[in-house]
Order: sequence, then C-alpha cells, then structure tokens
Amino acid sequence: GISPYLSYSQAITPQALSDANGNLLKPTTASQYEAGVKYQPVGTSDLYSIALYDLTQKDVANRVVPETYYASVGKVHSRGIELEAHNQLTSRLSTIATASVNHVRYEDAIDGNNGNTPYVTPNATASAWVNYKFDYGITTGVGVRYIGKQWADNENTTRIPSATLVDASVRMDLGAWRSQWKGAYVQLNAKNLGGRDYVASCYGTGYCYWGAERSVIATVGYDF
Repeated sequence: GISPYLSYSQAITPQALSDANGNLLKPTTASQYEAGVKYQPVGTSDLYSIALYDLTQKDVANRVVPETYYASVGKVHSRGIELEAHNQLTSRLSTIATASVNHVRYEDAIDGNNGNTPYVTPNATASAWVNYKFDYGITTGVGVRYIGKQWADNENTTRIPSATLVDASVRMDLGAWRSQWKGAYVQLNAKNLGGRDYVASCYGTGYCYWGAERSVIATVGYDF
C-alpha cells in the first residue's frame, strides 16, 4: 500500500559548548517541514520511501580553529531529498539502497559567509548493500558507500573530493548448528575493504582528518 505523510517539528537544544570567555553559547533552535511517501507492494516485504525536508537551524555553533572554543555563526538552512529501497529478491537474497542529496547554506551569517555551505556537509551520500543467506546459518553481505564532495572551510575556498568505500560482513548463527546455542552468533565486519586513503572531513583548510583505514572486527554475541 501507499502511505503519504506530512510533518512539522520544532526543537531546542541546550549548548554544552563555550565561547572564548568560557560562557555557554545560546541554545540551538530548529524547525523542520517534511513530506514523504512510503510504498509497499501488496504481497511482498519490499519497501520504498521518498522524503523531502526543509530544516532551519538558528544559533548554530562552529569551532574557531585552531582554538578550542566555539562561536555562534548564525542560521543554517537545509533542504534535501532522501530515497530508500528495501528488496527481498529471493528467500536468500536481499538488498538495501539509500541516497540523499542536500542543499545547505548559511543565512544571516555573523562571519560574512552568507550563501556558503558549512564544512563537514557532503552534497550527497549513497549506499547499497547486498545480503545472501547460505545454509548452516551463514549470512554474507557486501556494500558500497559514497560520500559526496565537501567544502574544507566555511569560506568555501577548497573542496574535498568525494570517496567511494567498500564494506563486507560474514555472520554465522550458531543455533543452526546446535539448538542449545540458539541466539548466539559470530560475526566478522570489514570496513574500507580496499584500504582507500581519503579525507573524511576538514574544519578549515589546515585542519583535515583522514578517513578510517581498513578495519576488520570480530564479534561474538547473543540475541535475546
């Protein structure tokens, strides 16, 4: 079936950040309009959704680099679209895909950056993940993440390139081997499988950070 929705929300977030004199900054206030549609084809577990949003935040705080204090930079206006699709292609094969595009700009900026995009704000993100269930409780997955271009500074003088990363996972549900072990599992997660070097974010042209290197994490857990 089809399920449209429309919402409006307001929020106020007290600041835990201090200015150059050690005083707490003003709380950040926000208001958001959102409209979207969710669609699930009859007789399937597939789910598709699309959402449009318009978010305005006031008294947004930014760190003053290279110092450790923060300052209010004024108002930030964000508009965008988000897409998501969940598909059960067969009893064993499933996919998840997401994408978002946003338009974020300063308004009434105190530091003269009106019309600029804040740093740490990719212009687009996307991901796709494929899961396959084998016998004996084994599930494997592989996915791709895309992080769009960002500005390195609020003055928008230098651009950070986009990056595409590959992740993977393997999980074994031990209950498939012994009924007494039902709920127990072993899982292996690998991120940035290709070991790509990329800049994850910047807080000014002289303060950039590399993205996480290739990592493999093993987990033993229990689902209650």
